[in-house]
Amino acid sequence: MDVVAEINRLSGEALALSYRAAPGYLAHLRRNSALVLSGEPCADLNYLLIGPEPDPVATLREAMRVVRQRAVPVLAMLTPHVAPLLGDEARRQGLHAAGEMPIMVREAGASRPPAREGFSVLRVTDAPTLALAGRLQAPGFGIADEVWARSFGAELLAAPGVEVFIASRNDVPMSAVETVRSGATVGIWCMATAPAHQRQGAGYALLAHIINHFAALGASRFYLGSSAAGGRLYEGLGFRTIASWSVWAIGESTQLH
Repeated sequence: MDVVAEINRLSGEALALSYRAAPGYLAHLRRNSALVLSGEPCADLNYLLIGPEPDPVATLREAMRVVRQRAVPVLAMLTPHVAPLLGDEARRQGLHAAGEMPIMVREAGASRPPAREGFSVLRVTDAPTLALAGRLQAPGFGIADEVWARSFGAELLAAPGVEVFIASRNDVPMSAVETVRSGATVGIWCMATAPAHQRQGAGYALLAHIINHFAALGASRFYLGSSAAGGRLYEGLGFRTIASWSVWAIGESTQLH
């Protein structure tokens, strides 16, 4: 199995589930590509993923036609299968090269991480607690709280396979993450720690809990798209880079910083 293509497919499905509560939601899914828009005026909330399509140029053109109709900024993630073929067309479509996003995977053979003492982790089950998670996540992406709240409404909690978790210390919420499970694979999304609580172990505590929780339920693979700042944390938890998405954009992204 082509793991990179499979992660790309699962990522498109995960994004489609994650943004379905957004007022401007739109999702067009193919097996190896996905266009998922929240409709918000923020590139980090609108996505195009293109994997090994028979005609990736046509896929890009059609997706960008929709993006222009909706008049939103967008991040276009291109797998190594198609990135070398799409640079010229991406520029013609008004996209600019924004960098690379490492795709990191943790397989079943990695040892389970020890829990971090002093932290507790809560699974979110109601709208007020989901709003709290959003207030932890939004600043990490440079996104206004109200924009984040519109994009990730309470309907998110009813999406199949989607869960949200918050890590706290001494009853102080510090970090939050969304997970999307598909069979034995778990995607890790929107991982963020409130700026006032960064570099205090909350991110490690949260991810260690997530890994152990889902491994106990039979998960054998975890994946995520890494930022430069998060790479060392993820490596310490057994993740390894398997490829990088080539990222193109209309607008600016904070995820690559």
